[in-house]
Amino acid sequence: MEKIADFFKRCDELSKDSFLFKQNSHSVSALLFLNDPDHHYMYKATQSKAFADCVEFYDEWGSGDNIKLDVYYRMCDELVSEIKNCKELLDVDASRFDGRLKINGGDLHPDTEKHLLAFDIIYCSTVYDLYGGVSYTKRDMKEKQAFISNKAKAETLKQELDKAKADMDALIEVKAALESMIVVGDTINHVRNGVGTVKKWDGNHITIAFPEKEAVFGFMTLIANNLITVDKPGFAEKIAENRDIIKRHDVIPHTLDRAARALEPYEDFLN
Repeated sequence: MEKIADFFKRCDELSKDSFLFKQNSHSVSALLFLNDPDHHYMYKATQSKAFADCVEFYDEWGSGDNIKLDVYYRMCDELVSEIKNCKELLDVDASRFDGRLKINGGDLHPDTEKHLLAFDIIYCSTVYDLYGGVSYTKRDMKEKQAFISNKAKAETLKQELDKAKADMDALIEVKAALESMIVVGDTINHVRNGVGTVKKWDGNHITIAFPEKEAVFGFMTLIANNLITVDKPGFAEKIAENRDIIKRHDVIPHTLDRAARALEPYEDFLN
């Protein structure tokens, strides 16, 4: 952008405000591209805006000569990323260089970064009406801003859901590991009731017989509150390694449910 601003300034000084030599963002972007095509992109406003609408890229890069090339380049980078994952398109593009089009490939810029191909797609989609049959919405500025806001909200909610899922997976894993270490008949030491014996055990509730009484407990509640110890190899270590998850055992399922319900209205903005 600094190069463009400097170019405009010195060009105006040389042309002395003559409109015969007027430069614009398109011409200057073309010069940048031709000078270093592997790091720059060609820009043409009408075709680029149409492409942005079609792929729902709504970050504004401005208009006229006041464009933000970093925003436009970001859209092009996303396009190039998809190009490089499309084997059929890459094969067609390779035909320009390997003789299938009866063109001497050595005379062409190799376009290894596919920046030229990206502009070909952006430009030709409009010129040759390649949008035919593609359903998309042209949005005004207010609608675009709302879309961007909702997309950002969706991405934040997705991250929260992913975190909640990871916590749930960790909880399931540690719960299963601890459950596997206890069987009916094992000795349990309870901080208040003393030593007891496991009488019943279903994975969620554990019945312990103490000398003076028999009681039923929520297993994870006992673990989370450090109310029992079990003399089994790895039992205490497993609890210590997962203390945070265990403490939140009753909250994690609700957090996951809330996160899933919160994301549901915004899921369309993730695609």
